[in-house]
Amino acid sequence: MENVKGILTSRVSDNHIFHSITSDLKRPDLACGEDIGLEYVLTALPQGSTALFDPEPSGFIVEAERFGVPQARHRVIICGVRRDVLDRVGAIGHLRASEPQSVAAVIGDLPRLRPALSFRGKGLDWTECIASPLRTEAVRALRLTRDPLRRLVADRMETTARLIRKGLDPGTGSDRLLFRREGLPRPQALAAWYRDRPLALLANHESRSHMPSDIVRYLFVSAYGREAGHSPKLADFPICLLPEHRNVDPMAPEDTIFKDRFRVQIAGTYGMTVTSHIAKDGHAFIHYDDTQCRSLTVREAARLQTFPDSYVFLGNRTSQFTQVGNAVPPYLAVQIAEVVGEILCDAGMA
Repeated sequence: MENVKGILTSRVSDNHIFHSITSDLKRPDLACGEDIGLEYVLTALPQGSTALFDPEPSGFIVEAERFGVPQARHRVIICGVRRDVLDRVGAIGHLRASEPQSVAAVIGDLPRLRPALSFRGKGLDWTECIASPLRTEAVRALRLTRDPLRRLVADRMETTARLIRKGLDPGTGSDRLLFRREGLPRPQALAAWYRDRPLALLANHESRSHMPSDIVRYLFVSAYGREAGHSPKLADFPICLLPEHRNVDPMAPEDTIFKDRFRVQIAGTYGMTVTSHIAKDGHAFIHYDDTQCRSLTVREAARLQTFPDSYVFLGNRTSQFTQVGNAVPPYLAVQIAEVVGEILCDAGMA
């Protein structure tokens, strides 16, 4: 059984839902009004047999980044083993921790893309958005402060803008769903996992369309992440780059509900949780490369979720992002399957 961490603290009236769930899972016969002696032992997968007898609720939390997934995805996962099966096998294995993988290590080999513009672009090229007065105003505002970090971000934005104006090649085929794979580099991490079979084409790697003002915001956020090592809050934004949203007060951006509405995935560490909200907009999933000024593609989000490149997502792009965000990372699922497989083999049931 898998669910979000919130289930541990959820209540109905004064009763903890998680306690009710685990009680029913331990004795499903009693939950159905019968008593036939059907009993399950609930195992915390990160601990295995070392926590067989009523582990703490927090023990059921599986932190995906601890097991090689390039994403901070924390989920409650319960493995129930029937009591007579446990008596046969004697012990239950556990998930084995491994080094977390960084965002750059798993998506850095993918083809560079030009950001696409929405209809609000009115025919503009994305490089014209970077050269707009909005960027100039933002850089000026950052440099007027005494904050060394904000000045570094301003310098980085100007350096990137110069590179783009000089014709930095952001890659080819940004308006294509499929890319030829011949000669492309392999990801630095989990290469055999992502390239699980020979492929001539790469699917689901296309930039979504962005508003011209968001192109500049993405430039700022990715430049900030590169210099600071973390994503900015809205209070860190120049006023001219604050989103025109009724919940954002330009005079007090720190008081807004969504303080981290725009977030960049930091190159040198694992990513933030990929959720189904990525289907709504890409603001929380901005590419770390400030010369691309865009949000992640379906394929890049799928890489963070550890889907092999041979797994093709169908439907419109909103549906594809939802499929990615709602999934259990396959690389983690395989490790869980190995633990369950050992139990079945040891019990002579496989």
